[in-house]
Amino acid sequence: MSAASYLRSLSRPLVEHRLVLSFGLSTACGVLLGSMYPFEVQNPFLQLIALERPAIFHGLVWSYSLFLYSTPLLVFSILFSLAYIHFFEPRPGRVAGALPPYPDPRHRADLFLIAGEVHHKLKPEPSPAPRWLSIPERGLYTGICVIGAIGSGKTQAVILLAMRQLFAYRANDPERRLSGVVRAVKCDLCRQVRSVLNGCGRTEDYGEVPIAGDVRYKPLNNDADA
Repeated sequence: MSAASYLRSLSRPLVEHRLVLSFGLSTACGVLLGSMYPFEVQNPFLQLIALERPAIFHGLVWSYSLFLYSTPLLVFSILFSLAYIHFFEPRPGRVAGALPPYPDPRHRADLFLIAGEVHHKLKPEPSPAPRWLSIPERGLYTGICVIGAIGSGKTQAVILLAMRQLFAYRANDPERRLSGVVRAVKCDLCRQVRSVLNGCGRTEDYGEVPIAGDVRYKPLNNDADA
């Protein structure tokens, strides 16, 4: 192994945990420097400041103590940053493992919504054993807010994804299949909802409440089941 490769392999764990190491080493240095070079409280000039301006004196004491810790932190941060720039090489990209089979919404025993995938919780890298990120039935009653700029994919990636799963759940069971009220500002969403219901075999369940029509909806009259 060459010297450069050895340095890269040695610097990898140091650079990956550089933040923790910087704080730990700066704390140790601050304690050591504080014991070797304590603040000279008995200095006559400082004693005069303490008598005449106590606030300034305490500010000097705290500034000196902070300096003992902040300076080593700055030095170690620069050293670890240089090591990251010149010696660190990222690990080869990991290949994500296979997800479990996607549960068909029409055959799910319980009501839940799959919103994505779960990989590593603390590292932005794929997992060899990913799983589905699901919201249970209880979580669907707490309210979900989707925020994004115009054209960012809120409807395609979230709204329609949820509709395809929720409206397909127990689609053949008139007593347990879900219903909902979709407040659409854009007309294309109405057509997309109709298409989703058609795909679930629920064409007859679609109905529109236009502004100029005779049908009205009372949101406070919520005595019906799902």
